[in-house]
Amino acid sequence: MDGTTYRRGGIHLRKRSAWYDRIARTLISACGLGVFVVLGLMLVLLAATIYPLISQSGQKPVVASTHAWSVTRPIHLILDDRRQLGAAILSTGTICAFRTDNGDAVNTWKAFPNRKLTCAAFTSDGREAIFGFDDGTAQVGHLSFQRQVHSPENLPEGLASLPVGESAVWRKGLVRRLDRKRFESTDFVMTLDNPIAFSPHIPISLVAIARSHDEPRFAVLSETGPVILREGSIERRLPLSADANAERGTPTQLLLSSDGASLFVGWRSGDSLRWNTASLRDLAPPELANLVGGDRQSDATLTAMLSLSERRSFVSGDSLGRVRRWRESNREGGSLALHPLPSLGSPVTSMTTLPGGTLLAVGCQDGTVALMHLATGRLVTRLSTDNQRSIQTLAIAPHGDGLCALTMDAFWYWNMADGVPSGKLSSLFVPVWVDAATANLPDRSSTRDIEPTWSRFGLFPLFFGTIKAALCAILFGAPLAILSAIYTSEYLKRSARSSVRSAIDLLASIPSVVFGLVAIVFVIPFAAAHLAAFLAALATIPIAVLVGAHLQPLLPKAWASAVSRWRFVVIGLLLAVGGVLAIPVGNFLESWLFAGDTIAWLDGTRGSATGAWLLLLLPASAVVTSVVVGCFVYRPARRTTFPKPRRDALGNLARFLGGAVVAWSLAFGIAWAMTSLEFDPRGAFLGPYMDRNAFLVGIVLGIAIVPTIFSIAEEAFSSVPHHWRAASLGSGATPWQTAVHIVAPVAMSGLASALLIGLGRALGETMIVLMATGNQPLTSWNVFEGLRSLTADIALEMPSAIPDSNHFRVLVLATLLLLLLTVAINTIAELIRLRLRGRYGRR
Repeated sequence: MDGTTYRRGGIHLRKRSAWYDRIARTLISACGLGVFVVLGLMLVLLAATIYPLISQSGQKPVVASTHAWSVTRPIHLILDDRRQLGAAILSTGTICAFRTDNGDAVNTWKAFPNRKLTCAAFTSDGREAIFGFDDGTAQVGHLSFQRQVHSPENLPEGLASLPVGESAVWRKGLVRRLDRKRFESTDFVMTLDNPIAFSPHIPISLVAIARSHDEPRFAVLSETGPVILREGSIERRLPLSADANAERGTPTQLLLSSDGASLFVGWRSGDSLRWNTASLRDLAPPELANLVGGDRQSDATLTAMLSLSERRSFVSGDSLGRVRRWRESNREGGSLALHPLPSLGSPVTSMTTLPGGTLLAVGCQDGTVALMHLATGRLVTRLSTDNQRSIQTLAIAPHGDGLCALTMDAFWYWNMADGVPSGKLSSLFVPVWVDAATANLPDRSSTRDIEPTWSRFGLFPLFFGTIKAALCAILFGAPLAILSAIYTSEYLKRSARSSVRSAIDLLASIPSVVFGLVAIVFVIPFAAAHLAAFLAALATIPIAVLVGAHLQPLLPKAWASAVSRWRFVVIGLLLAVGGVLAIPVGNFLESWLFAGDTIAWLDGTRGSATGAWLLLLLPASAVVTSVVVGCFVYRPARRTTFPKPRRDALGNLARFLGGAVVAWSLAFGIAWAMTSLEFDPRGAFLGPYMDRNAFLVGIVLGIAIVPTIFSIAEEAFSSVPHHWRAASLGSGATPWQTAVHIVAPVAMSGLASALLIGLGRALGETMIVLMATGNQPLTSWNVFEGLRSLTADIALEMPSAIPDSNHFRVLVLATLLLLLLTVAINTIAELIRLRLRGRYGRR
C-alpha cells in the first residue's frame, strides 16, 4: 500500500471525525436547549393557569327583558350549584323559577295563597327561611334544588333528541342531557313547616333566622309587641322600651348571627341593640351601639345588614355607601370590633355572601355590584348593570362561579366560571380576619380553609412552614454532613473511603416515606414520652464521642492500636453510651430546670425561664467557647513542649472539659440574668409542645439531607491537591489544622454549593414533612409547634381541588413559586461556587 492510499485514508478519517463532532455538538446543543424550552413551557403553562387570579373579569352580564316577576320587588334569590336554574321569592309571596342563561321564567306559583307576606329572612347559606304574615303568624321554610337522572324513554319525544350539554324546560324545572343515555332534571322545591302564631291579628314586621345546633333559632317582631326569640319549645320575650321607640322610630333591621348567639335590632339612625343569646335561659341586658358612626346629626342611615357564616360576625351598609364589618370582640364587655371595608359612594341596597366563604357582593342604588374579599378587606371588582337601576337582591352560586342580580325591571347574570380575580397577588400574603374565638387577632391560613372556591386563601403560612422546616433540617444535618465529609477525606484510609461512600449512598436511596414512617412510629412517641432525655441526648451523645476521642491517646499502645482497627465499633459504643447517659441527665434537668414536667413547663404555666434561655443559649455558648479556647488556649499550649505525649493528651482532655464547663457556665449565667430581668422566651422560640413539631422534623429531615451535603462536600475536600496537605503536615500542623485552615478554604465553593443544594432538597421534601409535622398552618417560631409546607399542602389538596377553580389556581401558584425558589437556590449555589473558586485560584 503506497503513501497516497495512507493519505487518502487519513483525510477520510478526519472528515468522518469532523462529521461525528458536528453531530455530537448539535445533539448536545439541542438537548441543552431542550431543557430550557421545557422549563420555559412549564413556566408559561403554570403562569397561564394562575392568570385569572390577577386578571380583571371581562365577563359581560346576560341581560333579560322585563318579566312578570320583575314588576314586583324581589326579596331573595337562590341559584343551584350547576348555575342552570335559579329561583326568586317576591314580596307578594310568589316564587318564580328561571333559567340563568337567559332569564326566562320556567315556573311561577303562589307559595302563600291565603295569606299576605309582610317580611322574610334567610340563613347565611340561603337554604332556610322564615316568613312573617299579616295575621301574626310566622312559618319556617326549607329551600333546595332536587335532581333526578332519567333515561330517554321517560322523556317526551322532543326532549329525547336534545343535544348533549343542552337544557330545556320540562315540567316545573329544567332537564339537561348529560350523555347519550342520561338526562338530569333540576327542580326548585320549598317545603314549609307548620305556621306558628305569635301575635294574633297583629302583622309581623321583622323576622330573623339562624341555624343553631339541630333546630333553627328565629326571632320575630310585631308592630306593637316585643322581640320574641324562639328555639324548639324555648321562647323568650325581649321588650323594647317605649322611650327608645319614640326616640328612634320603628326598628328597620332584625338580625341573628349565623350561630344564633347574638341578636341585633337596628333603626334607620344606625342605633342598634345587641343581646347575647348564646343561652336562652340566661339573657343579659342588651348593649347599645351605632353602626353608622355614632353621629346622630349625620345624614347616614342604616340600609342593610347581613349575617356572615363566621361566628358572631355581620356586615352593615348605609346610605353613604359605606360597608362595615362587625365582629364580637373578646375584650371585656364583648364590644363590637369594627373592620371598615371599601366605601362605594352609593347607597347600599342589598348584600349577599358566598356560603362558608369570604366573598361579599354588595348591590348599590346606582345599579352597580361590588365584590369584596372579606378576609383581606379588599375590593375585588365592581360590576355594572348599565341601566342605573337600584339592585333589589343578589345571589352568588354555591361554588362562587356565578352572580345574579335583580332590579325592578331586569334580570342580570355574570358568568364567573373562570373565578373572581383577587385584585392583587399580595392578598395571598397579608393577614386575614379570623373568628372571634381565636382572640380577635390577625391570622394566616392555608390555601383552603372552609369553602373550595372562595375561602381564606393564603400562602404565607406555607412559605413560613417550608422555610422553618428547611432551616431546622440544615441546622441539624449540615454540621453532621460536613464533619463526616472532613473525617472521610482527611482521616479515613483510602481503602475504607469507598465503603463509607457506599453506605452514605445507600442512605440516600432510602425512600423519604420510610423516614416519615420511622418518625411516626419511633421518634415522635419517644420524644413525647421522654422529652427531657431526648433534648439531653443532643448534648450527651457528642460529648461522649469527644471524650472518647480525647481518651484514646491515654490508652496503652496495644489498646490504642485495637481501637484504631475497630474504630467504627468503638464509635457505635460511644453513641450508645451517650444515649444511655441522656436518660439520667434528662431526668435531673427536668426536675431542676423544667419543674418536673417538660411539656407542661413549655406551656409557660410553671417553672422559671432559666431552662428556656439555657436551651437557646447553650449551642451559641459552645461555639463561642470553642473559638476562644482554640485561639487563646490551644495555640499557646502548642508552643509548650511537653516531655511526653501522655501529658499532651491529658492537657487536651483538661482543656476540653474546662471548655465544656465554661460553655455551660456562660450559658447558665446569661440565662439567669435574662430570667432576673423577667424576659421569658416561652411563647416565642419555645412554647406549647405538639407531638408532631418542627424540632422533630428538623432531626429526621436533617438525616435525610445528609447524603446530599456529604457527597458534594466530600468531593470538594477530595479535589484539593494532595501536596497542599503534605506541605501543611510537613510544617508541623495537625490534620485538624490542615483541614480547617488549608483544605476547607480551598473547598469553600463546594461547601457553599453543598449547603445550598441541601437546602433546596429540604425545601422540596414532601413525605417527611407531610407525615411528621401535623400539617397545621402556623406562623410561630416555636420549634415545638407543627407547620405546613408548600409541598405538603400541594400533595394534600391538589387531588380534591376542582379544576379551574380559585383553589386549584392557588395551588398551581404555590407550585410555580416552589419551582422558582428551587431554581433560584440552585443558581445562587452555582454563582457562589464560581465566585469562591475564582477567589482561591481554582481552575
